[in-house]
Amino acid sequence: MLNSLSIKEYDIWVTGAKGQLGLALQELWKDSDLSIIYTDTNVDITNANKIEHFTRSKSFNYVINCAGMSDIITCENQVSSAYKVNCSGPENLARFCRQDNSTLIQLSCDQVFDDSQTAFAEEDHTAPLNVFGKTKVLAETTVPTIAKKFYILRTSCLYGPKRPNYIFDLLDQFKKHIRVPAYVDKYRNFTATREVAEVIDAIVNQPYLEYGIYHYCNSTHISYFEFAEEVKNIWSLLTSKTVDIIPIKSYGSEYHNSTPDRCPLTLTKIEKELKLKSYSWKELLKETLHKILEIPYEKIS
Repeated sequence: MLNSLSIKEYDIWVTGAKGQLGLALQELWKDSDLSIIYTDTNVDITNANKIEHFTRSKSFNYVINCAGMSDIITCENQVSSAYKVNCSGPENLARFCRQDNSTLIQLSCDQVFDDSQTAFAEEDHTAPLNVFGKTKVLAETTVPTIAKKFYILRTSCLYGPKRPNYIFDLLDQFKKHIRVPAYVDKYRNFTATREVAEVIDAIVNQPYLEYGIYHYCNSTHISYFEFAEEVKNIWSLLTSKTVDIIPIKSYGSEYHNSTPDRCPLTLTKIEKELKLKSYSWKELLKETLHKILEIPYEKIS
């Protein structure tokens, strides 16, 4: 057994650090005084032995799990991998956090719900329609039975300046087609990774926040068509090119029955506990597109 003097203490360990949210946290904390270790595939969180080897001489105040399989169709096609990454990984981290007395921050999503209500609160019954949502529900169920200290943060349809996300799907289509379809009957709270990174930062800096499940996403609930239209408008302004966004319904597509039409998350609980900034989704989208296209922000503001 290691002597306590040989253990190095850190503030935070971020897993999945090369993913969208992990990169947003790195950007947010690049000038921070916090002691942070970022890992990605170099530490396989689905393998308990790998975690034990990596953490053998380390201790953390917080473990933030940004690793996961989040593409809905990929999860449908690779069920075993989805459960391994999205369930076994969080379970292994929860066991480490219990042993280390660390606080686990586990990411989840709106896909744990169906579309049976006009809005969903943290305590509402989960009823996922797809494999991705089912893996997240299992992680949400498992983590509290193991970790003593945890936050589960549900969010919605993340996007940022790095792949993969819906913005890049659209931009790829803009290069190939002049007519690009987008669903008018599927709605999400499209949320910038910077928003969620700032909420995680607020949680880390609020030591008296009660453990449990919290919702956070951008407050605007819009269709894929509306979001695509705004991406197109900004892209056209920047490139002097144009495409048409064609409104379509999801009936007959692989998304029709596997995703809820609407599953907006209520934000009352987290807004009561934390002082959070309110962001315009259009301004966040502009900011993200200027980073993707490497054009100064003032040109599209």
